[in-house]
Amino acid sequence: MKEKDFSTITELPFTKVTKDQLERAHQRYIFASDYVNNGNVLEIGCGGGQGLGILAESSKSVTGCDINKSNINTCNSTYKDDDKIKFEKLDAEKLDYDDNSFELIVLFETIYYLNNVELFMENIFRMLKKGGYLIISTANKDWPEFNPSPYSTKYFSVPELYDLTKSIGFEVEMYASFSDHKNSIKAKIISLIKRTAVRLNLMPKTMRGKILFKHIFMGSLVEYPSVLEKNMFDYQPPNTISVKKNDNIHTAIFAVCTRNS
Repeated sequence: MKEKDFSTITELPFTKVTKDQLERAHQRYIFASDYVNNGNVLEIGCGGGQGLGILAESSKSVTGCDINKSNINTCNSTYKDDDKIKFEKLDAEKLDYDDNSFELIVLFETIYYLNNVELFMENIFRMLKKGGYLIISTANKDWPEFNPSPYSTKYFSVPELYDLTKSIGFEVEMYASFSDHKNSIKAKIISLIKRTAVRLNLMPKTMRGKILFKHIFMGSLVEYPSVLEKNMFDYQPPNTISVKKNDNIHTAIFAVCTRNS
C-alpha cells in the first residue's frame, strides 16, 4: 500500500495560512510549555516542527517524530544547530520508547489519523513517567464549520475524548479555545459558503487547495515561519469546559491527561 503523503496536508514552514491558524498553533505550544518542567518531551506527529523551540526552552530534551520523511528533513534542517532537539521518522502507532521515558507527550492535530486509538493511548501511558502529562489538541467536530482532513479516521467530541483518555487510567481536564462568533454580515456569508462546501464535499483536500480557498474568501494570508516565537501574539490560554456535553462554539478542544499511577 502506498504511504500517505501527509506533507500535502501539513502546515509546513513558509506555507500561507490565516492569522487565526497561526495564533492557534502558537497557543498550543505556549499552553503545553507550562507542563514541561525541565523534563523530556515528545511530540508525536510533529509536522514541520515549528513549535518545538518553545518547548525546548524549559525542557531537558525534545524529540519530534513524524511518519513523513520530508517533514523530518524539514525539521532537521531547521534545528540542525540545536543539540537539545532531535527528530525521528516513526509511525505513531508503532512507537517503542522505553517505559517511563517522558515527562510530557504532546499530540497536536494528530489523534484523528490513528487507526487504533485505544492501543495507542495504552502505549502513551506506558511511556510517560508517573506524574507526567499527555496533552492532546484536536479540531472540534461539533463546530458548525468543521471540515475533516482527507486522511482522518475518527474525530472526537469533548465527552468522547474525555471518556477515551479516562478509560486508559489518566486523570483528565478538558479545555477549548477560539470561540467562533460571527458579528459581521461578511463573516456570516463566508460561514454559510464554508458550511455549504463542507456539506457538498466541495472543500479542497490539499494544503495548496485550501490556501487558494482561504485567499479567495478570507483575503490576505500570512507566512508560517520556520520557528514560532513566544512573543508572536498575546497569549490567551484555553478555557476550561464541561466534560459532559458537546461544544459547538469553539474551533479547538484540548485534553490534559495526567498519569498519576
